[in-house]
Amino acid sequence: MVKIILICGIISIFLVHSVKSTVVNTCDNGALLPNTTMYAGTLLCNQTPCTCIPGCPFTIYLEFLSPKYLENMKPNILATYAGVTIPYPLNQDDACDGIENTQCPIVKNEHIKYKISMDILNIFPEVTVALEFTIKDQDTGDAVICVLFDIDVRKIDCPS
Repeated sequence: MVKIILICGIISIFLVHSVKSTVVNTCDNGALLPNTTMYAGTLLCNQTPCTCIPGCPFTIYLEFLSPKYLENMKPNILATYAGVTIPYPLNQDDACDGIENTQCPIVKNEHIKYKISMDILNIFPEVTVALEFTIKDQDTGDAVICVLFDIDVRKIDCPS
């Protein structure tokens, strides 16, 4: 009986954690691949491409262990479409502003919960775009974490 309860508990924990994450790809720059969860409004994106809706908040949640002491960090997104890559403007210049569970500076192996929201402007056409999201150590220029994923921009109603 105890074994059955233990197994059910483990399965429940696994299901809760597996449902609340988005399948993304790692970058080839050696940076960490954080546990990633993305939402378009209230709609969870389980795997990419994630649907992004103009006028609807697109939010990324990341969790990771800091690989080193970090004091000055900057989030960055590069968008690639039709072979052209450009930086995508974010509403956050300092990654420390997106940390939800602690404050900068961050010590090595500290558990980090990070959040950033992107605005998808109404001027965007319906296309699929490849995105590379990084948080860089501004003191060294090295990428600390990096996530590759695709988005589908679709002009539909924002889920509430």
